[in-house]
Amino acid sequence: MNNAALMNPQQLAEIRQESRNTNPGLSKAGFSPTNMSEAIAVADLYIQSGLTAFKSASAAVVAIEHGMSLGMSPAQSMQSIALINGKPGIYGDAALALVKSTGMLKAHSETFSGSLKDGDRACTCKVVRIQKLANGEWNEVEYEQTFGVAEAKDAKLWGKAGPWSQYPDRMMKMRARGFCLRDAFPDILKGVGIAEELQDYPERKPVPNTAPREVDGSRAKGLGATLAGRGESEPVQPDEAAESPSEPEHEPIDTDATEIVDEPETQPVESEPADGFADEMASLLPDPD
Repeated sequence: MNNAALMNPQQLAEIRQESRNTNPGLSKAGFSPTNMSEAIAVADLYIQSGLTAFKSASAAVVAIEHGMSLGMSPAQSMQSIALINGKPGIYGDAALALVKSTGMLKAHSETFSGSLKDGDRACTCKVVRIQKLANGEWNEVEYEQTFGVAEAKDAKLWGKAGPWSQYPDRMMKMRARGFCLRDAFPDILKGVGIAEELQDYPERKPVPNTAPREVDGSRAKGLGATLAGRGESEPVQPDEAAESPSEPEHEPIDTDATEIVDEPETQPVESEPADGFADEMASLLPDPD
């Protein structure tokens, strides 16, 4: 922190305006949707044009929404926002352009040290931000982050197939930049991650459905097993319509039991109705006209 460089509001306004003039960065130029129907239409337009990697309008609309929350136009969102592993991310170059456009970035540098051969290669990112301190004064605050071979090995990224093997310097640079910008400008990035960082996270697996399922067998046995699995203690009420005079009377099902005993083989369930059952049912039907 440079305590000798306190600024008044007029100086701050001049610095921000100069930054906008020299680094226009991201703007809201172009058309922007005002409702969901317009957002879907814009998403479909970009998908059909082939100017975006998104394959579905729903994913593109989500990217547009996150981009607009950062002050980006739909066109910028399509090129700068990625949906990775269930989270939105902004590419490193766009994140830098975004913070530059605020006029609050006083200085920025990214330098390398060490060598890949010796295994001590690292990139250090430094930014100086103009921000309001707790005492109400505006000042310049410096932030610094380093990411190198050692950190990449700890994160099990070193030697990983893909960009980490093809462009290790670039990946170390993006990691250092991402961490530094997130520390210095959380109010600007609003929690949106850095895409280069998100793509290295393990893929999330869907949680399997572990709800108890009805087991094979009779209706009473299936319901009893289901209730026992759920920890419920209500007794199972047999379906009166499913009973027949020929079926033996069942004992009440103990839903707290850990095992349900099958019916004795000497009492098979009859596949055909008992004698007299059809006549009894016919007597309950109304007489034909």
